[in-house]
Amino acid sequence: MADIDLNNLEEISSGNFEGSNWEPIGYCNNASGNYCRAPTGQLFNTRFDGNDYTISNLIINTTERRVGVGLFGVVAIDKSISNVHLRNVSITAPNGLSVGGLIGVGAVAFSPTRGVKINSVSVEVTHISSLRDEDSAYVGGLIGDGRAAEISSSSAIVNQLTITSSIDENSGIGGLAGSAGGVTISSSHWDNETLSFVNLERGADIILAEGPGQTTPALKNPTANPDDGTFPGIYADWDNGYCNPTTGEYMTVADGDSEPDGFQRAWNLGGTNDYPVLNCFPIFTPAEQRAAITRVLAIPTP
Repeated sequence: MADIDLNNLEEISSGNFEGSNWEPIGYCNNASGNYCRAPTGQLFNTRFDGNDYTISNLIINTTERRVGVGLFGVVAIDKSISNVHLRNVSITAPNGLSVGGLIGVGAVAFSPTRGVKINSVSVEVTHISSLRDEDSAYVGGLIGDGRAAEISSSSAIVNQLTITSSIDENSGIGGLAGSAGGVTISSSHWDNETLSFVNLERGADIILAEGPGQTTPALKNPTANPDDGTFPGIYADWDNGYCNPTTGEYMTVADGDSEPDGFQRAWNLGGTNDYPVLNCFPIFTPAEQRAAITRVLAIPTP
């Protein structure tokens, strides 16, 4: 695999994804509400390792009523998506349920305690729009329906999320995950100031599934303590994450334990005006990651 610019693909000229350059991988025909009810053969049912490459300019336009819209539409339980970076994601799915930049649906209803595993993934979203009507709607920068997912060492920078009407207690929206019941999130972040919500009230009606996120100043003021190398403030728990720069493997060590051989700190906190980025991407340096974030945030939203 290498870096992929989806603008180099031929635009889909007919069917449910006319005007797109990508059709989601994995879907189900037996949906009920926003659930995929059984592990049918249409699900993405294997492990994906992107080897730290970048996929840019993902465009999905669909009016199909569909459960699961994203780079991956529906991913089977216990499968993992890791070491991949999405840049300039734009998804317009006014009849879509469970929509995310990386994954639409990462778990199925019959197994509420076993979900997809997401590790070392970064997503930069220009715009995602989705449905809210008589069914539940889950919209997230990283994953739409992320129930029981395990998310680690990942980030989402999102310009805009749009819902076609107000959401309620049966729906969710979030920078990382739209629905996050039972989810485990570690060493991951989203920016709640770069993200704007459209066509819904920002208040009690919004269920920010993984918490309220952090402000831009808080995220961009992460300089490590120069005396002992510990991480400050909201990043205090992040200094236990380590990665192998050769294999991309991620692990967490207990407080007081020594750095494992062949590993280094997973997060590069940068200076007082930088977002945290990941260290173990030899072909996508911290400086290049921050430059990509700046480019995406400068793109006008629809």
